[in-house]
Amino acid sequence: MHVVHPVIQLAKERALFRFSALSPQILQDAHISLGQQHPASAAEQKTLTAAREFLTAFGPRFLERMQASYTGYIERGMQTMYRDLRQDMHEISADTLALVDDDTVMRQIEVERRVLRLREADQQSLGRLNLMIAQLHGAHDVRERENPFRPYLMARTLHDTLSDMTQSPDVCTVLFDHLSGALAAQLPAYFTTIRDVFESSGVHARLLARPSALSRHDREMLLERRLSEGRLPDFRDSMMRSLASPAFERILALLQQNQNPGGAVAPNVLGNDEPTAQDFIRKIFSQTGTARATGLSNAAGRQPPTNAKRSLLDHLTHLQKRAATEDGVQLQADLASTPELAQTGEMERIALDVASMLFERIACDALISAAFRPAILQLQLPFSKAVVLSPDILQQANHPVRLLLDRMATVAAGQTADTESSKAILEETERSSARVLQEFDEDTAVFDDVLQNFNEAVVRLLQEDATVARAAAVLEAALQGPGRHEMLSARVAEVLRLRLLTLPADPRAADFLCKTWNRVLAQAIVDEEPTLPALRDVVPDLLWSVQKLDAQERGRLMKLLPTLVQRVRNGLQSIDLPLEESQRAMDDLVAMHTEVLRAMQANGETTAVSLVELHRHFADWRIDEAVDAQALHAPTVSPARLRAALQDAAMQLELHLDADIGLLSRADADWLAGMQIGTAIECWNGAGYESAVLAWIDARQSFYLFKPAGVIGTVDAEGAVDVQTSQGLLLYSSIALIRSLREGSVGMVEPAPVFERAIAALLQSGGNAPTLH
Repeated sequence: MHVVHPVIQLAKERALFRFSALSPQILQDAHISLGQQHPASAAEQKTLTAAREFLTAFGPRFLERMQASYTGYIERGMQTMYRDLRQDMHEISADTLALVDDDTVMRQIEVERRVLRLREADQQSLGRLNLMIAQLHGAHDVRERENPFRPYLMARTLHDTLSDMTQSPDVCTVLFDHLSGALAAQLPAYFTTIRDVFESSGVHARLLARPSALSRHDREMLLERRLSEGRLPDFRDSMMRSLASPAFERILALLQQNQNPGGAVAPNVLGNDEPTAQDFIRKIFSQTGTARATGLSNAAGRQPPTNAKRSLLDHLTHLQKRAATEDGVQLQADLASTPELAQTGEMERIALDVASMLFERIACDALISAAFRPAILQLQLPFSKAVVLSPDILQQANHPVRLLLDRMATVAAGQTADTESSKAILEETERSSARVLQEFDEDTAVFDDVLQNFNEAVVRLLQEDATVARAAAVLEAALQGPGRHEMLSARVAEVLRLRLLTLPADPRAADFLCKTWNRVLAQAIVDEEPTLPALRDVVPDLLWSVQKLDAQERGRLMKLLPTLVQRVRNGLQSIDLPLEESQRAMDDLVAMHTEVLRAMQANGETTAVSLVELHRHFADWRIDEAVDAQALHAPTVSPARLRAALQDAAMQLELHLDADIGLLSRADADWLAGMQIGTAIECWNGAGYESAVLAWIDARQSFYLFKPAGVIGTVDAEGAVDVQTSQGLLLYSSIALIRSLREGSVGMVEPAPVFERAIAALLQSGGNAPTLH
């Protein structure tokens, strides 16, 4: 089976979402351009009028069919990338050849003419996409036809959809021209979205990967290359660009002092395992966040400070106490000029220099709300003292000192300080920073304690909102003690999904087994039904019966079908499936078997899996195989239960309750790693993105409740929630949230924690001074 690279798979999901989002705009722009065109004759006027009427009358249906067509073309493009599926010359015969009619030739000419227009819309991005896809396939010959996102497929989609839906060739041509023109205007944003997927995953057309997406070795190589090219980050005062900062000059001189003439860094001449200052700096800029801290005091493992280091620490403590009431920027300047700094060790000076440069970047980070920035920057002096005490903190992503800084910035990214809730969170941020300034001596355990209290306060303040509190209470009640049947249904569905991944199953049959028959099997397990073996055998029997079979299997199929249908019907009755849903399932099964009987192959050459093999494949499945479902925190409560609970409480939330894991795996759980209470996201609402903040997560981390910016909950005297405000809340299941993050309909406001963003900015600055955007 052809395996698609995960990055390209993710790009496909983004591409389909982006295409569906820009399609209504294309339709609207085409309608406007048709109205602005001045006809040269009565016949042309008639054609333009008919084209506008078509867009008005059939616009929604046209968009639906165009999306389906484009999805099909992209799916085929994903399977044919850099694969030669053409027949060999010796396999070609006169029977396999066919003449090409005039209509096909004219269609190709029309499509190719518009492709040139689409290609010119953003040639640079298209060329880079072609190169990146070739790189991922190890191909040296870059060919646009191997790119599943190429403009030709869009032009073909437009042409095919219009040809199917319009009767007049003239109307079709006019619409094709105006729609392709409108599409060309949207393509730069479309290609940028796809490029972002590749580049954020470390795939660049120029073979230069983003530092935060690289492995340790690759980031070290990036740093070495910047050194050899003289392009190490250059930090200059925003008012006097010509003067380099002393911190930058010291680090640049240190990194370059041991370089060979060719630009390579000389090895450690001492020949021992003691880390050099150069090693220390490189580890900071090439860290991958794998080092872990205890989260408690780090005083026990440190060596007693030298006299010079003790003097510096005492001076830092003095400045830290003053910072609670004085200008922190001026105090930092006082630190840079203090004589104690010149007398301390090289490693401590480096740590202070790196901390200073990182906070310069943090001070200019546009994602941090301006109202929150002063409170976060108050941590600079305590942070500086902490890295003097233990320089390794700069290499430990999970140290409490860094976690507190990252967490405050994450919360600030979702707040504006213009609501009562935001003001309360700002006060808590200021209180936490002030406590660190007052209490941090030489034991970093205070950072851990402050972080815990800060997290608890953020949760409390966000959930004090009346709408959030009411919705959380309703959801928690609905999630309490889910029946064993629901939990087993979810587990059985996941086990069946895993077993089906390696089989060429009909999608309709797979859908029936994972969404309906799993409930039958779960009920039989709960009731300890003696018919459970027969119900389990429905799985291989059904899969075999809907394959493309040869004529010799007809008798066997006709013998199996009556018993299979009876077992399915009895199973659906055992779970009291509504009559309409049950009839729809039976109709689908009849349709599948009718297709099989009509397509019986007389020559006996089929690729069908034998019934014996299918029974063997499903003979030993167990409930505990559903490890992916557990890793992804897949819901074990049915969407129907949640909808009913919310309806009873008169709450109308926007629900995204997908529970079907599909092709997701446990690795996709990483998409949820940054989701904490207070995390800010951007959600697509059909016309653009709107901001929201995560306000509640259930205990199993299966459901996430978001509160859009500006939604303030109100409850009347009888405890009823204002329906208008409750409509603003968004509820995502873990599976739906992962899918939305993958396709781009939901995006994290913070692409990475603030510390990592600062490091990436240092590596990528290329001589530009930090500026506030």
